Amino acid sequence: ANQILILRGPRGFVFDDNCLPYVITDQNMVFGPNTQDVWPPDYSVWPPEYRPTKCTGVGREAQITIPSGLGRYSLYVFRIGVRNNPPSTPDWNKWSMNFNDE
Repeated sequence: ANQILILRGPRGFVFDDNCLPYVITDQNMVFGPNTQDVWPPDYSVWPPEYRPTKCTGVGREAQITIPSGLGRYSLYVFRIGVRNNPPSTPDWNKWSMNFNDE
């Protein structure tokens, strides 16, 4: 079974329709190129079999499909690119995340 992570950016951010190529989970790329040696020990590495399989952008919302199986109490990080940034910093500059309807 798959689970859905919904990432919602502030007004003015726009995700690509197919945002999967811009979702980065690789340990050597999440914090920038060649950063594996400085990986924070509190974060878990995404197992390859549980990496996102689909990402659909609709305006400022990205729906990311993730196979079930990530560690329950583990912390996973990812990077995602956007198609457009807002022209200026939004007054309400908050991001939200919903995972598996929680």
